[in-house]
Amino acid sequence: MDELHGTIWIWILGPFALIAFAFAALALWNYRSMKSTPTSAIKDLQEGDVEVKGTAQARGPLLESPLSRSPCVCYSLFLDETIGSGKHSYNQTFFHEVKSAFFVVNDETGCATIKTDDLIWESGKAKHVALLAHNNSLNFDQTGMAKAITSSFGIQHGQKIDLPNELYMNLGTDRIERCDDIREVYLKDGDPLYIRGYARKIHSGSTEQDPSKPEPQWEIGASPKKGRWNTGISVSIKSEEEMMATSSRIFKYALAIGLFLSGLLIIILLIRNFILYPQ
Repeated sequence: MDELHGTIWIWILGPFALIAFAFAALALWNYRSMKSTPTSAIKDLQEGDVEVKGTAQARGPLLESPLSRSPCVCYSLFLDETIGSGKHSYNQTFFHEVKSAFFVVNDETGCATIKTDDLIWESGKAKHVALLAHNNSLNFDQTGMAKAITSSFGIQHGQKIDLPNELYMNLGTDRIERCDDIREVYLKDGDPLYIRGYARKIHSGSTEQDPSKPEPQWEIGASPKKGRWNTGISVSIKSEEEMMATSSRIFKYALAIGLFLSGLLIIILLIRNFILYPQ
């Protein structure tokens, strides 16, 4: 190992070790946040950060997800394009939309609405949704051939993709031909929900209410603390226990990788400074 190669490895291992530790710290913070936040019944909500468990309940006509045409109470759609080429390329979301039917979260003690527009968050030039639910994505080249699939469509790599006609009608041919990746995430009527967000009191304009379908008194949206590293709200069809188990695994794996890379970095420094090039 000459001095140049040793320096290159230091510059490679150092940043990757820091990234691994950052993932571990974020996963640990997420795990402790879930563990320390008590679940509130909707009837007992107070304005502020809350954790709620319930079921998505449609109160009107359902929507259809744009990609898979699945009945749903809300969906988000993203169109991405690849900018640049090679190692300098990155994905940019040039179009997104969130649509929601009238639905509530019901936990048998009361009901609340979700401010679905608050679910969108950005990472670099790409946009995402803080909704862990049913999802599909299609990645294809400019000829319309499938490159990567994350869906239940049964499409194989290299197969021609035939998108729903409604998608062309609603979005336009120019947008479809411009994008390299289409992503959708949707929520079904009856899905179990685990929500972390910020509760705000809302006032119903209806004077007469159906006892079987009470009007929601609370809206759950993003926390005022929402920022680059904090989505401010998260909605998942996975249980709290599943989410905590996932965060725990990420923490353990990321910490192990960070320690391994740090160990390699220390060994390289010792070899370079005390064996190959002692002072």
